[in-house]
Amino acid sequence: MSAPRFPVIRTLAIVLTVFLSGCGDDNGEAGPGDTTPPAAVTDLFVAATGSSSATLTWTAPGDDGTTGTASEYDLRYSDSSDITSESDWASATQVSGEPVPRAAGMPETLAVAVLTGKKVFHFALKAADEVPNWSGLSNPASADVDVTPPAAVQDLAVTATTESSITLGWTSPGDDASTGTASQYDIRYSMSTITETNWNTVTQASGEPVPQPAGSTEEFVVTGLLAGTPYYVALKTADEVLNWSGLSTQATGITAFPLPDMVPVPAGTFTMGDGAAYCGIDVHEVTLTHAFTIGQYEVTNQEYRDALQWAYGHGHVAATSASVETNLDGGGEELVDLDASDCEISFSNGIFTVDPGKEDHPVLEVSWYGAAAYCDWLNLQEGLPRAYNHFTWVCNGGDPYGAPGYRLPTDAEWEYAAQYNDGRTYPWGDESPHSGRANYDNNVGSTAPVGSYPSAPASLGLYDMAGNVWEWCNDSHTCSLGTDPQTDPTGPGSGSYRVGRGGSYLNDASTLRRAGRSYSEPWNSQGHLGFRCARSQ
Repeated sequence: MSAPRFPVIRTLAIVLTVFLSGCGDDNGEAGPGDTTPPAAVTDLFVAATGSSSATLTWTAPGDDGTTGTASEYDLRYSDSSDITSESDWASATQVSGEPVPRAAGMPETLAVAVLTGKKVFHFALKAADEVPNWSGLSNPASADVDVTPPAAVQDLAVTATTESSITLGWTSPGDDASTGTASQYDIRYSMSTITETNWNTVTQASGEPVPQPAGSTEEFVVTGLLAGTPYYVALKTADEVLNWSGLSTQATGITAFPLPDMVPVPAGTFTMGDGAAYCGIDVHEVTLTHAFTIGQYEVTNQEYRDALQWAYGHGHVAATSASVETNLDGGGEELVDLDASDCEISFSNGIFTVDPGKEDHPVLEVSWYGAAAYCDWLNLQEGLPRAYNHFTWVCNGGDPYGAPGYRLPTDAEWEYAAQYNDGRTYPWGDESPHSGRANYDNNVGSTAPVGSYPSAPASLGLYDMAGNVWEWCNDSHTCSLGTDPQTDPTGPGSGSYRVGRGGSYLNDASTLRRAGRSYSEPWNSQGHLGFRCARSQ
């Protein structure tokens, strides 16, 4: 019988296994004979730098020299000198996040971030195969990384204001702290304090200037602002790699509020009273020795709101959601009854607002004190002496005609303007009233926007001297004015009431007569009582 053949097959299998196990695999299976490292990278290059970062590029070596695919990279940097020796390499810092090598000859890229404390960083890398056999050092590459931001601006200030803008001035910082030229500004504004915490939520201005060299005087106008409103402004500065400065000092300013349109009225003599009007029966000659100007329109909600916001920003008034009171001279009188149902101005979180659609309607629920205070806010904004003491509420020491600034018209001035210059019965003439001439007798059912009816007297271009709302005058009230001639009359020296003129949208035609006079307590405010201003020339 022949011998079994199985042992021969087993021997061949063992020999084949040993033979195969000795064969190396260039694609990752290490054999005892793989001693060829990847080639050293020779084109390591800093392609770009940013704020505390550098982007490096190079060409991938191979697994064995310049063929195949390596297994890993070790990229290191130094902030002191080029990495050109193994001792330099050993003391360098390894970066994190090196890419997995691509096939030999492919481009590689790595962004190295969070480089801080220095400006120049030196890089080198090695590549390894699967054994690992490590390549030699790559060529050195250096990055001039800009980690120094511009200095924070320390002298930002408001230099001028208009009704809708604030002009800013400051000294330009540099590109690196206070040297060089920065690349851009970011200017932001708010109605409340600006901090690092809320910086990203406040409004950015548009059209910021390109920075000038360090130490230059800069100017910029922030536009599109609300009138009479306090604003906070701050800025940051960036260099060309978007290193941003810290927050500047904060500048504050209050936009101006608009002045009312005023119409000139010459001095002259006229007949006051008409023998028929309520409290205007006494007919007498009055001479006004001072030319003056008078508001072309009744003061509107928007005009009053803007002035009120300005006064609040300057601390001249105190406000709650229910009321506004004067802060001047220790007076404390209520100026506006904000929680009255027909008041069309409201207050919340430091901001006054007008009911939508009511901006051009005459202001309502303003007391006589509130009307006089508005005139004084005009004076304060224009740098003029206040007309009124807000404790006694006497106008210019009892001489309103001698006040240099804005004030309420005297009783005589109002009637003189309303009948100018022919003694007419109504501001438009002697013709009877009708709904095309004035807002009265509830023919509209509410106030109308100022200027909705033809001007009257047309020779002066005044509007709404009859109807719409009653208008506060400066004088204390007495119904009997007497028949003796008067010059520059100021009314009674004291009294519990102040004069109201012109009728309102609620009253009948008899109140529209130019000689008609009514009255109310100075603290009282109503939904059909407003005012216009005057000023001696």
